[in-house]
Amino acid sequence: PSVVSSTELAILGEELERLPDQNVDHITIDKKLFDILRFVNEKNRNKSLVSYKNISKSFSITKVTTAKRITSLAERELITIKKRGRLKTIYITNKGKRLLQRRNVL
Repeated sequence: PSVVSSTELAILGEELERLPDQNVDHITIDKKLFDILRFVNEKNRNKSLVSYKNISKSFSITKVTTAKRITSLAERELITIKKRGRLKTIYITNKGKRLLQRRNVL
């Protein structure tokens, strides 16, 4: 006879399951970057174009700060930047979506 029933074992398994975090493929980002990633995802889902200017205005940050944060997300392959003439548009990648899913944001 087993010490723990299968039902109890299932409950323990759920309770001991690793909690979701912002770490995807060993990538951890701070709250500011995470908020921008979530913003880009929401706009992409609504079929809205996301530009550097949108992010600057929405988060009340300078162009330089926006560029640094966008570059940081792009280097981690969480977003891609596509140039459309003079406008640079920002799209979330599957990796970025996975990170949001781990935090149960999607």
